[in-house]
Amino acid sequence: MWSRIAAFTLIAGLAACAARMPTIGSNEPPPETPPPITEPTKDWEDWGPEENQARREAAIEGRRLTTTQIDSAFRGRVMRGCYPNGEQFAEFLDTDGRFYNAADNNAFLGQWGVSEDRLCFKYPATADRAEINSCVAVFQTARGFDFYDADLTDKVASTNCSN
Repeated sequence: MWSRIAAFTLIAGLAACAARMPTIGSNEPPPETPPPITEPTKDWEDWGPEENQARREAAIEGRRLTTTQIDSAFRGRVMRGCYPNGEQFAEFLDTDGRFYNAADNNAFLGQWGVSEDRLCFKYPATADRAEINSCVAVFQTARGFDFYDADLTDKVASTNCSN
């Protein structure tokens, strides 16, 4: 008798499952599925800004330069490189804090400096104010220097233009 009850229960359970499953070629919609996985964001959900910044920095090739290292690497030198779009640049970073376009008769471009481990530039339109137009983090690799935006999400320039 117990085997009849067990068999009946098993058959009833299978029938209930089969009733919920659409058959091939049927017009019934499939059972609900979870939403698709979306692309991860740049800032991981449960991390704070400092940890996000640290993880991005750890993923960048090379060694991040400090304020002193940036100053000694660029002060009084011509910095040649390219932007991600392939456009080339050559800028002379004078010892007095001004920088010039070395590719265009040393035309004055603005002022430069180093602050909080970043190389910063001010252009004539904002030179009379304390406003800084851009600051970049500098990473030294075996092939040269790479420059990243403030939150380290994008490489904005490089002295290695061979790639």
